[in-house]
This record gives sequence, C-alpha cells and structure tokens, in this order.
Amino acid sequence: MLNSSKLLGSVFILLYLCSGLTAQENSALEMDVDTAIEYAFKNNLSVKSAELNLSDKRFAKDSSWNEFVPLLGAGVTLSRMNEEQDLGFSIPGYEPPSQWNLTASVDAQLTLSMASFYSIQKTVLDYEAGLTSLSKAKSLLSREVKKQFYSLLLLKERIKVAQSTVNNAQDRYNQAVIDYQNGMISEYSLLKTQVYLENSKPMLISLQNSYIDAEMIFKYNIGVELSAALTLKGSMDIKTKKFDAQQLLQKYLHQRFDIIQTRETVASLKNSIDLTASVFYPSLTVGFSFDPTMNGPLENDLFDPENWSQQRGALSFTIIQLLDPLLPSSKTRVALAGLNTQLVLAEQSLDMAIKNAELAITTTVRYLEKARTSIQSKEVNVKIAERTYNLALESYYAGGIDLLEVKDTEQELEQARIDLLQEKYNYLAGLLDLEYECNTPLKDLENGNEE
Repeated sequence: MLNSSKLLGSVFILLYLCSGLTAQENSALEMDVDTAIEYAFKNNLSVKSAELNLSDKRFAKDSSWNEFVPLLGAGVTLSRMNEEQDLGFSIPGYEPPSQWNLTASVDAQLTLSMASFYSIQKTVLDYEAGLTSLSKAKSLLSREVKKQFYSLLLLKERIKVAQSTVNNAQDRYNQAVIDYQNGMISEYSLLKTQVYLENSKPMLISLQNSYIDAEMIFKYNIGVELSAALTLKGSMDIKTKKFDAQQLLQKYLHQRFDIIQTRETVASLKNSIDLTASVFYPSLTVGFSFDPTMNGPLENDLFDPENWSQQRGALSFTIIQLLDPLLPSSKTRVALAGLNTQLVLAEQSLDMAIKNAELAITTTVRYLEKARTSIQSKEVNVKIAERTYNLALESYYAGGIDLLEVKDTEQELEQARIDLLQEKYNYLAGLLDLEYECNTPLKDLENGNEE
C-alpha cells in the first residue's frame, strides 16, 4: 500500500511538471520595441564582436603604462678557463687563480623616447574608435529592429483590414443566402456575392503568410527561438512633428557617426605621423647592471662576501641618435610622405562627409514633412471613405443600389485605410532614419512642435 502511494505521488508530480513545461512553451513572449532592442543587443553577433574588440582595446589602453616598465634580467654563469693563468715564473707563496669562475648578473634597462608617448596616445585613440564602432553597431541594429517591429505592426493592421473585408463579405453572403431562400434575390445575385467573398480571401492569406515570414526574420535578428510565440505590444498611432533642418544641422551635424569616425581617422593618421617621425629625435637609455664574480666557486664559500668581486655594479646613461632616417629618401621619409598624403585625403573626406551629412539630414526632414502632410490628408480621406461606405450599405439594404457599388465603396475604404497605415509607417521609418543620422534619441530632437 505504501509503495502504491509513492508511485501515485510520483505520477502526479511528473504530470504537474509536464503540464508546467507545456504551459511555458505555449505562453507567448510579450515583446515591445524596447524589449526587442534589448534582446538584439544581447544576442546580435555584430554587437558581440564590437564589444569584444572594444574589450581588447580597453585592456591595451589601461596597460599602456608598461611603456615605462624597465627591462629586467637576471642570470648566473659558471665558466672554466681552458688554460691555467700561469705567470711564467714562480713566486714563493703565490697560488694561481682557479680555472673556474661564477658570475651572477642583474640588469635593468629603461629606454625613454618620443615614440613611447605617441604609442600611449595611440592606445587611447584606438579605444575611442572602438567606442564609436560599438555605438554605431548598436545604433544601426536599433534602427533595423525598430523598423522590423513597426513593419510587423503594419502587417498586423493590414491583416485586420483584410479580415474585416472578408468578415463583411461573409455577412453579406449569409444575408444573400437568406434573401435567396426567401425569394427576394436571384441565384445570379447570390453567386455574385459568393464570388466577391472568395475573391477577398486570397489577399488575407497572402498577408498572413507575409507576416509569418517577416516575424521569422525578426526573431532571427533579435536572437529569439524561431519556434517561440510572440505577442507584439505597440501602436502605429503617432504624433507628427515639424522639424527645422537648419536647426538640426547646427545642433547635431558633428555628432554623426560618419563625421566622428572620419575625425578619428584624421587623429589616428596624425598620431602615426608623429610616431614615425619620432626616430628623428634621440632616445635616452638608463641602465643598471650588477655582476659580482667569484673565482674558484668549487673551493670557496659562496656565502662569504669577501670571496666576491665587482659587488657595486654600474649605472649608465646612453643617448642614441639614429642617423639613417635623416638621409634623403630614407625609408622613414618615404613612409612620412605616404602618411601625409593619407592625411590630406582624410581631411578632404571629412569635408565631403560634412556636405553629405547636410544633404542627408535635409532630405530626411523634407521626407518627414511630406509624410506628415500626407498623413493628415489620408486621415480625412479615411473618414470620408467610412462615411461613404456606411451610406452605401444603408442604400444597398434598402434596395437603392446593387452589390457592385457596395463593393466599390468597400474597396475604396480598404485602400484608404491601407494608404494611411503605410504613410504612418513611412513617417516612423523616416523618424528612425533621422534619429540615426543625428545620432541623437528622438526625445532629444526638440526643434519641432507636436501637432
């Protein structure tokens, strides 16, 4: 009886765990745009690579002080002369030195030059460039994820419109069946209603398939399992703003990634020029050596200081000036000429990047203004189309018009709604482009008034 109770309890526990796992698998993952970006930052390979690259550059920067760590060395040498040191004549009481010698050595050497300081500066510039690369990778990813997110919302709204069309067609067909059974309409009118219903279904199916495909790509980009169920939380209802291109250019032009990176390239080339030209200046080497020597280590006491000679060591200062870089057409001068040419080209690229940035921001602002005015116009058009469709339905049920006219007004309403949704998405996409181009969050772009 006790074993049966244990077995029954184990079965209940197993069923409970399985039901919990099943419920977890079936539960949908709620996803708003901010959560999607967090998932993308955590799982995207491009961001991970940029973070790893930045980590290496941070370590190099933090360790750059080792340029001033001296070279240290220690050693012990046991040597034997091939011949005894014989004076060639005998002296009473004189013993020739042993053929064996033991030498201990400790050396320290530090070289100071202009190259050391420029090398440290290079690690700082590399780290700053890594920061910019990571920020750019995240900003690009954020823009793409947001566009995909709102594209899915657009598809959902279009599916709702298409589903509403199918539902309306189904309702009219059901009413037509009743009217046909009651002898109020002909079979021809019934079949026309059925044809319209069947023609409205392929568009809905096509949109649903498009949504599934787009959702799979979205899951892949944010690093979510493709089998996971998503519930998107968001809206395409937006408040439009009127932006001033000139004010944006004054505030945010020099915050753009392309301009920042071009300036970092210029700074890096200047550092490379200074680093290459540092060989024109002398270097100072400070050295210290300590090499006590014992003769006859096999016979004498190693721990007796009296048996060791050269116990004081030596301190040295050496100034070295390389001469070959000073020659005309030396490798150093050729390298400097090439770097200076690259610097001129980089400075020209900076001027070009500024002009391109001005054009890009101005074009985006004009696009946003066009979309803003178009949204206002299409909102009015949707209201008119809704009113026209409702009047057509009333007239149809009253026998004033035929089904074809109702179909025309419904298609016009559907197209008006789709056009409005598409224009809202276009405006959102333009806002995301502006956010990236100015390298500034939308909430900080305070040069427009909400309407």
